[in-house]
Amino acid sequence: MTLKVGSVTFNINGAPGVVKNIDQDRKEYTVDTDRNEIRKIHRHGYINGLSIEERDVFNKAVDEISEIQDPREKIEKMQKMVEDSRLDSKNIRMTRYLESELFHQMQILNLSPRYFKANMPLAAVARSI
Repeated sequence: MTLKVGSVTFNINGAPGVVKNIDQDRKEYTVDTDRNEIRKIHRHGYINGLSIEERDVFNKAVDEISEIQDPREKIEKMQKMVEDSRLDSKNIRMTRYLESELFHQMQILNLSPRYFKANMPLAAVARSI
């Protein structure tokens, strides 16, 4: 597993912590186990695949969605965010996280848009050719 500053890690008892500093020379990293710090960075799940900046954008997007009360409007807004994210080829990772959140919201709200797009896994693309 590759750790980055901001990644969540767990101690032997399963308690979470956030990586605060990595010392490559000494092969050590510093972990903050303060619950408030963990909630601040990982308030929408333990997401290790995004940089701190990307995670901040993701958290703000999910915060914005969380404020919407109407379930159908929530799904439509999330779908629009995913489609907008796809427009920038540098956002592949962010798009996948937003898609996952969209699918999660669709599952817990038992709703789905009439049409939606999703990226096919590369193996599925190869088989369809």
